[in-house]
Amino acid sequence: MLKGLVVLFLLMLVGGGLMIYQMGQWDDVDLSEKMSDLRNKVAAPGTLFGATKKFVSDPEALSKIVLKQKEGEVYLFREGKLYSLPLNYPFKNRDQIKVGKRSRAQISFGKNSLINLLEGTTLEMGSHFMRLRDGKEVESNNFTLEWGGIFVEFNNWGKNEELSIDTPVAEVALRGTQFLVEYSKDIESFKAAVISGSIEVIDKEDSGAQVSFLKAGYAVAVSKDFGVKKGPINTILGKLDWLKITQGILSTGEINSKLKKMKVKQRKHQRRQREKRLADQTEVIEKSKGDGAGDSEVSPSGLAKYNPFNKVKDVKKRLDKSIGDRLKAQKKVMDQPDF
Repeated sequence: MLKGLVVLFLLMLVGGGLMIYQMGQWDDVDLSEKMSDLRNKVAAPGTLFGATKKFVSDPEALSKIVLKQKEGEVYLFREGKLYSLPLNYPFKNRDQIKVGKRSRAQISFGKNSLINLLEGTTLEMGSHFMRLRDGKEVESNNFTLEWGGIFVEFNNWGKNEELSIDTPVAEVALRGTQFLVEYSKDIESFKAAVISGSIEVIDKEDSGAQVSFLKAGYAVAVSKDFGVKKGPINTILGKLDWLKITQGILSTGEINSKLKKMKVKQRKHQRRQREKRLADQTEVIEKSKGDGAGDSEVSPSGLAKYNPFNKVKDVKKRLDKSIGDRLKAQKKVMDQPDF
């Protein structure tokens, strides 16, 4: 009986070893197939931003940060190479997303939080880590705006999560919901505007680390030449910046519709102005005719009053006569027979 149990136990060990060995072989085959599939996904190379363009699908990625929408040229820049980005692509630390001209992109993170990237924007996916704050673990997400403008809609994940947008000039620590950040690298200028909620902006050039707290409806501009300027949005941002805010909120169709309405309204205003000027001029001319324009009027003091319409009428008569003579001469030439 005992010998039978020992033999059965040995057989089970041998069978289990064979199964583990076969599973290991299957895993090796599956892994090699995955690597082969990954290599086969490399597309024809191209160039943009001075780098090679390929298609990539990388399993090592940041959780919660993915590409949700794109229009036009949207690319991933990683380790000196450029890749085309599919939708729902998850990003890694230090990845950069580049948006070309007349293009846009949207990335999502957390619980329905969004970042809309405007045309000509380069945004780096910064560190995504857990840190201690007041003895509690906090999930920290950091992005670096290298160039361009972004519109952020932060739907507060919870008390244990935070977000910051960094630029070489200033840093935005998020405490609100909707805001615009724009950075111009060539003139080292930074702008931020709050649509709803509130944010704090830290001036990195100031030795005292000046902090500006902004609530909804306010904006701040930071530059090396002019320092920090803060006030209502309409005093800090120009029309172009407002258009960028609109681009961050609305879809492309809604933007085109708004721009079309603005142009139609502007043309109507210009037409009304022209009609008003013409009506005023006609009224003056008719009034001058009714008052006997063309003759010098005598004032009560006995002095001849100068009438400017006399000169206008004389010039018009001479011009009409000159044009009439020219047309008659042309007609006479045209009436001559051909030889």
